[in-house]
Amino acid sequence: MNKKLIFRIILFLQLIFPSVSASQNVNNPELKLAIDYYRKGEFKTSAKIIKEHIARNEFKGKDLVIANLYLGFSNYKMNRRYLAKINFEEVLNLEPNINLKNKDYDREVIDWFESLKSDFIATLNIETTPDSAEIYINKKKIGFSPVRNKHLISDFYEILALKDGYKVARSSVRLKRSDTLNISIKMEEDNNKGIAIIRTEPAEASIYIKDEFKGYSPVIVSELTAGNYTITMKKQKYFIRKGILKVESGKITRVTFKLEKIKSHFLLFELCPGLGQFLLGYKTHGIVFSSLTFGYLIYYYTKMKGANPYKTFPPLKRIGERFYIGDEEVSMDYYIYEFNRQNYEKYKYDRKKHRTRMLGAGLYLLNLIDTFVIIKSDLKKKKEKQQKK
Repeated sequence: MNKKLIFRIILFLQLIFPSVSASQNVNNPELKLAIDYYRKGEFKTSAKIIKEHIARNEFKGKDLVIANLYLGFSNYKMNRRYLAKINFEEVLNLEPNINLKNKDYDREVIDWFESLKSDFIATLNIETTPDSAEIYINKKKIGFSPVRNKHLISDFYEILALKDGYKVARSSVRLKRSDTLNISIKMEEDNNKGIAIIRTEPAEASIYIKDEFKGYSPVIVSELTAGNYTITMKKQKYFIRKGILKVESGKITRVTFKLEKIKSHFLLFELCPGLGQFLLGYKTHGIVFSSLTFGYLIYYYTKMKGANPYKTFPPLKRIGERFYIGDEEVSMDYYIYEFNRQNYEKYKYDRKKHRTRMLGAGLYLLNLIDTFVIIKSDLKKKKEKQQKK
């Protein structure tokens, strides 16, 4: 066979099907299988495998991007353009800066993808005065100014510019599809205050400086006077951690703290009255419920256990026509009187004991509601409020 013909066949196959190198970074074996089916032209099988595993949340990170990409490829090949568009938009949501131009994918599909991208993605250019400032978009560092051709999906964004010897410069923008926005940020010099960038592993921990809430990590705190600060970090299912932050005038201080996860048996403490509230950082709630529980237990074991008539009343016995209270023989009338009296006292005790136990159950139920509903709902609202800010 002519060598030129063989070369053309190989080139044609590379254009139609993604090359092996395109899937070298895929970690999930099921995704690799789906890609193999796509290469063989079995688009329906490939799409079915990917959809099933996406529904079960089995793809993470880059695998999820590639999965949606190949799902879009398969739908495109099956002339399901509206579904392919949804898949490609999900790819752009996950990875707005994805570049497929230099990949060995099907050129027809890539051209269509790029046309969607130009309509779907906004472009942001950022300049600062002075330049070489650290640029953060929604608390994520993207590099140093000037920033060129940063692709983002349509949304609201908070932009921060940081540089030693300058105040934190902030700007908020709303990007729309296919927009190109140029932003110029002028920074104000300040050598008297410092800036702190506080990160935790894992992220999204509540950060407090001198008991004042500053946000969820990673957090950037500006206009701090030089000195040492006590930081408190709180996150559900992790131990509360305290640390020291040393701030210098005109400098950016970067600190990262690693949080220790609470072991599974420690999580049972959340079920204990007062301890759950303390673990979540609500000391007042913890003091109230631990005090109520302690008081209830004292009352129960002193007033109820100590006044148990079943233990204090003398036994009643009847032997033939003789009646005994303890070891003392008594008349039948007195025996009947004592029998009725003991039964009445036992009835009153049982009723009181039942009410006391119901009170204890109600108190414990209130504790669970406070821990798992009120406090966790309050934490969620605080987090949402901070994210909106």
